[in-house]
Parts: sequence; C-alpha cells; structure tokens
Amino acid sequence: MAISRILVIGGGMCGLASAIAIAQAFPPSSQPDVRITVFELRDVPSTIGGAVNLTPTALRCLDILGVLEELKKRKAGSEVRAIQIFSLHTGSSLGNIDYSGPEGNGFGGYRGWRIARSDLLQALLAVIQKLENVEIVYSKKVVELQESSSAVDVTFEDGTHATGDLVLGCDGIHSSTRMKLVELDRKPTYSGIAAAYGYANVADVFDSGEKRPFFRDTGLTMSRSGALLTTFADDSRHRIYLAALMETKEQDSLEGWRAAGRDQEAVRNEVTRRTRDAELPHIKEMVQSVREWTLYPVYLLPPPGKWHTGRVILLGDAAHAMPPKGESIGYALEDAIIFSRVLKHFGLSATLETVFSFYETVRRKTIEDAYRRAAMGWHTRKDSSYLVTKIVEWLTPWYLWWTRKSMEQGFLTDPRDIQFPKD
Repeated sequence: MAISRILVIGGGMCGLASAIAIAQAFPPSSQPDVRITVFELRDVPSTIGGAVNLTPTALRCLDILGVLEELKKRKAGSEVRAIQIFSLHTGSSLGNIDYSGPEGNGFGGYRGWRIARSDLLQALLAVIQKLENVEIVYSKKVVELQESSSAVDVTFEDGTHATGDLVLGCDGIHSSTRMKLVELDRKPTYSGIAAAYGYANVADVFDSGEKRPFFRDTGLTMSRSGALLTTFADDSRHRIYLAALMETKEQDSLEGWRAAGRDQEAVRNEVTRRTRDAELPHIKEMVQSVREWTLYPVYLLPPPGKWHTGRVILLGDAAHAMPPKGESIGYALEDAIIFSRVLKHFGLSATLETVFSFYETVRRKTIEDAYRRAAMGWHTRKDSSYLVTKIVEWLTPWYLWWTRKSMEQGFLTDPRDIQFPKD
C-alpha cells in the first residue's frame, strides 16, 4: 500500500522543515493523495531559546526549502562574515571561523547568519502557509503511539487520535516519539549547565558618536572563566546578543526559564565575574545593559541510539541532539532534506524498512562524527588555571588552521548530493 498519510510530531524547526521538504518532493500536482499533518504540543507557534548561528551549509538548506528568501524579505537576522575569537585577558585576536571564503562571497554563495529562533520559526511558517498539502494542528500532546504493520495510531492528551502510514518524530531532545515508542529507555540527561543569554541595546552602551563594538559581526571571547558570545542578530544591528554557559541546578522547565529576583542578580553577577578582567572594550557595559537574562538548560543525548521502528523515524534533536556548539539546527535541516530525497527516490510504494535503512546509511556516520567534534570541550563554564588558559590560547590558532580545510569542505556540502544505488 502506498504511503499517503504522513504525520509529523513537533512543530519546531525540524518538524516544519521536514513538512516543507516532503511537500516539495510530493507536490499535489503529481501526488494529490499525499497529506502531511504537523502536530505541535504548544497552543500557538512558539520557540524557546536565543539567537542561533547558521553556517553556510544551513543557509544552503534554507535556500533549498525556500525559507532563505523569506528571511531576506523580512530582514530577519544579521549576516555573519566570520566568528572572531579573542582573548578576554589580553584583548588579542586568536583567529576566526571564516564564512566568507577566499574570494569573500561565501561558500557556494552562502556566508553565515545569526538569527533569533522565533524569527526563523516565523519564516518557516510563512513558507508552510503556501503549501496546499500541509496542515498544522496545535495543542496536541502525544501520550501514546501504537504501531501495526499497516499504520501508526497516535493518541493525544485531549483524547483525539490520528492515524498515519508514516510518522516523523521531530519533537526535540525530550521527544515523546522516542521515549514512548522508538527507544523507551533512551532519555536525555541534564548536563548541570545552562546557557545564560540576553540582549543589550547598542544605544545603551555606545554614545552616538562612539565607535562600534570590538567585533565586526560575531565575537567569541575566551577567558579563564569560560567563553562569552557577543553578536548582532538583527538586521538593523540595534541590539547585541550575549550568551555564556554556566553551572545551575536542574529546573522544572526542560526548555528554558527567565531568571527572576535573586536568580536574575546571580546570573548578572556571574557573567560580570567572568568579564571583570576584560581588556576588550565595553564588555562589562554590555553585560550590565542586559535587562533580562534567560537560562536555557543543556541536556545531552549521546549516540548511537535507535532512530526508527517499522513506520516511525526520528529526525533532528529527537535522534541526535548536539552539544551547544554542534549546530543542531543545521543538522536538522539537512535531515529533513535528505530524508525527503531518499523517500522520493525509493517511492511511496517502497517498504519503509528500505527507506529508513538507506537514510541511516547516508546519515549516521556523519552525525556521530559531528557529535564527537562538538562534544570536545564545549562545557567551558569551568574555571581554569592561568597556565591552562595560556595553553588553550596558544593552541587555538593551530586548531583553527588544522580544521579549516575540513570545515570549508563541509560548508560546500549539498544535502541533495546523495549516491543512490544503481538499479
């Protein structure tokens, strides 16, 4: 029996990108029976988290999905030509992660981008609204999934049901799809660390005639007390986004909470402590100008893990959440495009085991290699000695040089370039 009813669990970045990619692969003009329904836990479109970095690879994915054009139309986010890396204690440059390429026009025409999660979500929704065969249903909390040889039945907390031929679990690191069906005992663990982030208004830090910040687009400042990110994330560049990793107790909220009262002051004091010896100008003023800090807890979901059952497959963070520096959104976008291409190649009448197995063959090694790279030293919240800090600063330029070629090759990767078996 051909696949026609496709259910997507999760209306975040991965779920919406997957719906778009599959709708593009099977448009109503050629596949009028294919219907894609996205079920979202929240009652309105919303997303928790600060501003995210999009690499040239992620921008290529957004362009393929038709979302990059929407972002530019909305003037959402800010272009990043490079991430500059500095020593907080000396103010010296330690190198940069280049998104502009040798000729300055990016990799395959794409540079980097920094954008608020909420702005990216709205752009994805704008593209979804133009698709005839995609529907989004809100306030749908999954409580049970039952799978048979012919279908999957999804039960929601409100007592309603949905039945599909294929289910995509795109519901993030705390995936109900994974923990209620695909791999019941694979649960994320709290790292003990949260990302503290907030925004400072440029006008509150810099006088009208004063120079701009020490960084051009994005600055990553390294110190004995961890790293601090400072970046523009809006087209007008009227605000600066700041983020730092810090140790916190686990909270009731799994997604993010705004620090209040004493917690707000404690976060401000901790970030201030980390920047007290700064030789770079205006960092302290930026920290003090943040009016509200939000804490985003970091959970870990190490590989390998199980990705699919008979008719259900996990994509994005539900399958392989990356540590903070692992560009999870970029990998989720790639997942969406690659899976849709694999499904289109084998066809809606193919066995899902064939589709799922080939997808994993294409994807798993790439993901596990990326996780290992991202896991190396991401938890920079720990204080270190002067000697260790100097060694890290000395090694950073060499590490950037050593990894530059492979990184640039990755930036040129097109998720549509899949080597399918010959008939």
